[in-house]
Amino acid sequence: MHNDVRYPIFRYTLSLEDYRHFNFHHNRTLAVLLLMLYFVLFVGTAFIAGAEGKQSYAVVPMGMLVCSVIGAIMWGSHRWQTWRSFRSNPFIRQEHTIECGSAGMRVLTSSNDLTIRWKEMTKIVEFPRQYAVFIANHQGFVIPKTHVDPGAFRRMLELHIPQDRIKFNA
Repeated sequence: MHNDVRYPIFRYTLSLEDYRHFNFHHNRTLAVLLLMLYFVLFVGTAFIAGAEGKQSYAVVPMGMLVCSVIGAIMWGSHRWQTWRSFRSNPFIRQEHTIECGSAGMRVLTSSNDLTIRWKEMTKIVEFPRQYAVFIANHQGFVIPKTHVDPGAFRRMLELHIPQDRIKFNA
């Protein structure tokens, strides 16, 4: 293994769009499963209610239309909920300074100074626009990719975090 590791220090303030992007990617599987469930329930209910051969051809497009409307409502609801969450959590909106070192990551804000050892990181996930560093289920922080050198950051993570806890984009 090549041991050319640089320990970066970077500053950022998470934007609402970065926060929305993270939430969307983090919860997308649940949203797709819900839409599929709604479609199956709609079509199943229509067939149980007595849709017959010729009428069944109209049921499937109607189910797709209903699921499209539900999907649009879910999308709008997601945007509204993430805006509310972003506005109500001052920690998310603070400037973050991340100092990476051989011991772990030190996260500094105007109100916190937290050092997270490498072994305490339960999962690292790379999304198209950011990295999510989890220290517990549904608890962690987001690092926008615009503030890191992806190659150097990956090498550093691979050196300190077991492979089964890292999920990089292909």
